[in-house]
Amino acid sequence: MIQDLTNKITQYMFKMKVCNDEFEVHRYGIEVMISTTIDFLLILGIGFIMDHLEDAIIYYLAFWIIRKFSGGYHCQTYFRCISLHVSLFIVYLITFQYYRHWMLYIQIFAILVFIIFSPV
Repeated sequence: MIQDLTNKITQYMFKMKVCNDEFEVHRYGIEVMISTTIDFLLILGIGFIMDHLEDAIIYYLAFWIIRKFSGGYHCQTYFRCISLHVSLFIVYLITFQYYRHWMLYIQIFAILVFIIFSPV
């Protein structure tokens, strides 16, 4: 679904002469933007619905830092990637209810472990 939408947008951009070269590079960039936007909106939406919007923002920033420095885990499809990320956020919210006072320390420790031990 994301790839079909991406192809249509990229073809439209080339048709309107917004882009003139490297179709695949533009297509991939748009694909990543759409996937990231869907992921971000789902995390914020779930956080808002469950009255944990601030926690959703903290969670997303922590994962952004991990992805930036370590690359993270790569799923085979965008659906799996988004599903995994949303599932981890829900586990985070459940864990957060029981360990609220320790959560900041756990996040800092997890970020350091990922930065040090994850392959780039």
